[in-house]
Amino acid sequence: MSPRILIVAVSGDNYGDTVIRVCFNALLKVALKNLSVNDYQITNAAIDETSKELIIAHDIIFFAGGGIIKYKYQSFYNRIDYITSIAEEYNIPVILSSVGVESYDENNDNCCILKNALQRTCVKSISIRDDLDSIKKYLPEIESDIPIVCDPAVWTQHVYGMGDKSEGNRKGPIGINVVRGGLFKDNEIIWDKKAEMAFLKDLIDLLGQENLDYRLFTNGCFLDDIFLNDFCATYDIPNENRAPQINDSQALVQEIESFSYLIAFRLHASIIAFSLNIPSIAMAWNDKVSFFYQIIGFPDRVLSFKDWKADVVFDRLNNLMQTNHIRLPHEDYYLSLYSYLVDCIKQYCSDCTHPPSSMQVSSYQQIVEMLRADKESLSTYNRFDINKKILESERHYRARMKEIAKRDNQLSKLNKRVTDYEESLNAYKEQEFVFKMRISELERINNDKDARIITMNAQIDKLNQIFILRCMNFMKRISRSVKRRISRLFRIKKH
Repeated sequence: MSPRILIVAVSGDNYGDTVIRVCFNALLKVALKNLSVNDYQITNAAIDETSKELIIAHDIIFFAGGGIIKYKYQSFYNRIDYITSIAEEYNIPVILSSVGVESYDENNDNCCILKNALQRTCVKSISIRDDLDSIKKYLPEIESDIPIVCDPAVWTQHVYGMGDKSEGNRKGPIGINVVRGGLFKDNEIIWDKKAEMAFLKDLIDLLGQENLDYRLFTNGCFLDDIFLNDFCATYDIPNENRAPQINDSQALVQEIESFSYLIAFRLHASIIAFSLNIPSIAMAWNDKVSFFYQIIGFPDRVLSFKDWKADVVFDRLNNLMQTNHIRLPHEDYYLSLYSYLVDCIKQYCSDCTHPPSSMQVSSYQQIVEMLRADKESLSTYNRFDINKKILESERHYRARMKEIAKRDNQLSKLNKRVTDYEESLNAYKEQEFVFKMRISELERINNDKDARIITMNAQIDKLNQIFILRCMNFMKRISRSVKRRISRLFRIKKH
């Protein structure tokens, strides 16, 4: 029986996710070969595009890894619930391999959906790359140990056929991994575009003072590219200090391979650098970053948000450049994922496997040789990456056009309101003109009244003067008449 294997992976224009998928495919094929399974069918599907028809056409489902046990601001919980519900109905075993885990919250509805999906009987096995305490809360009834395995991308060096940047071969610029400002707000880290631009400018100034060459790059994300373009244009960054646009995972790996040291934000920039033996410093915006550096034995190379300052990063880089760079951990760490895949195939594809009775799990060196001898063809993945980038660009373009149309509609409404206000204002101005004319008329009338009052007051004054004169003349006549009578009375009295 030829097993039909469905590999479900995160898909996007952050090409660290593609590196996970490429490395997982390569390791799974080595495991199948060592189990003498030579006739098989592997189908790769994006987690957000996996249909019922595709699911039921396969015998087993592998989730290839990545931070998919999430529910807070990414909808992976919904897709895991959908895929496992169909697998449960059709009795298809599901393996979640080397997955990243988000903290558990029993009061969150989406978290409960995810928990129920993980507890379905079709989910035969789960291995994680980090946060054992949290996964136990999702699966409290599991008594057996939940294995912690490496991220598939730690095999990048051999899957992609790259060299090893050992001490004597550590040449090239210092890589600076750039992300868009505001990316981490869902992780309660407020670091906007202005803050990141200031950080990057200060950092490259410090590097320049020490004559240290640097190179800015992204993991391929469209919005990160836009930010990098904006930053380089704002500060006139020379072309030689920024990487060409990353359009597939192979270009990402090759770019990181050219560095001597790395300052990273994206987790898989750090993991790829680790695989290539390139020392790195990471900005911890999520627990998964700290978990990885703790596992590989370099917790001191992680900077918490309070230390996202150019001088602190520069000092940490200087210290890193002066230390021994022996790569840790032991080969058992690399073998953990391979051994897990072998066990899952033997247990859940037992009808397909024919391992010899004396078979032992291959050694690290044997797996390296097999990966390099049967190098995973990258052309299909590269075409997928480029197409995905085009689709993402189109999606952002359509969203932008939709936003512009929305704003145009809002502007049209505002213009209409302005026109209505102008018409109302004109009407008010006409009324104002009428009112002014009326006021002028009233003022004229009032002025006329004032003039009439002045005239009347003058006439009254004149009449008063006439009246007073007449009164005085009258009083004079009365006075003369009284005097004549008194005089006459005196004469009569004498006689």
